[in-house]
Amino acid sequence: MKFKIILVTVILTLITNNFSNRTLYDDMNFLCKRISPSNLYQEILESDVKFPEVVFAQALLESGNFTSNVFKEENNLFGMKYPRRRKTTSLEEGDTGYANYVHWTHSVYDYKLWQNQTLRNKEIKTQSEYLKHLGRVYAEDKNYVKKLKGFLPRT
Repeated sequence: MKFKIILVTVILTLITNNFSNRTLYDDMNFLCKRISPSNLYQEILESDVKFPEVVFAQALLESGNFTSNVFKEENNLFGMKYPRRRKTTSLEEGDTGYANYVHWTHSVYDYKLWQNQTLRNKEIKTQSEYLKHLGRVYAEDKNYVKKLKGFLPRT
C-alpha cells in the first residue's frame, strides 16, 4: 500500500511540478524532506513565491508553528480551502473543507498558484502593499495582518 501511495505521489508531483527545472531525483527527494523552518523557507524561495518573508510568516501563523490539525492532517501550511476555480496541487477537499496535500511542499506550490491568480493584473510591489492585499482577500480575521506582522522580522 505504501508503494502505491509513493508512486501516486511521484506521478502527481511530476504532473503538477512546473515551478522550476527540478529533476526526478529532486522530486523523489521531497518525500524525505521533513518540515522545519529552514526547509520551509528554502522551499518558498525555490518555488519563486513573491514576498517570501511574508509567506513564511503566514505558514508559521496558519500552521501554529507546524502543530495545527489542518497542517498535521492535511499537510496544509496556509489554511487554504479547497479551490473550486483555479489550478491546485491539492488532492482533494478534506473533511473540513480545507485542501489536502500529499506532502507539505505541495502546499507551498499551491500557494504559488494562488498568488499567480490573485496577483494577476495587480501592481503590488512592496511588502506593505502585499500585507494590505492579504488583509482584504486572504483572511477572515480582521486582525490577521497585525498577527502576521508579529511573525515578521523587525526591520
